[in-house]
Amino acid sequence: MGLQSEIEASDISSEFPSSPENKLTMTLASFSFSMALAQLSFPQQYMNGKPVPPSLFKQHPSMFEALVIFNMLSFTSSFSLLLIRNKPEFATLRKCYFLISTVSSALVTSLMTVALILASFNKVSSQINLWLNQFGAQS
Repeated sequence: MGLQSEIEASDISSEFPSSPENKLTMTLASFSFSMALAQLSFPQQYMNGKPVPPSLFKQHPSMFEALVIFNMLSFTSSFSLLLIRNKPEFATLRKCYFLISTVSSALVTSLMTVALILASFNKVSSQINLWLNQFGAQS
């Protein structure tokens, strides 16, 4: 029983070597899949015939489109990289997929961060304007 489980574990580890590139690729694929699920869970409002989450991207719907495109690119390239990970004849293609996946994931993170900052700034500025209007009305 113990020998059989050791053989199965060695088969799995030889099929998926534990290199830093493979771990990062799995992380990138998981991250982009999680972001896709998060994008689906946002409440959506149609602007110009396209669904856009109004809470974060109401002012910048093209930013949401860029986020979706980069997320799709990140997932596709990381998944493709996982499919050809043990093929030495595709070494150059693996490097390209890895670079595309890494850059796309960084852009997704950056776009989401910028959207959150802009939404927070809009919320704070509207509260300040409301406060200034109330203060001006009392004087």
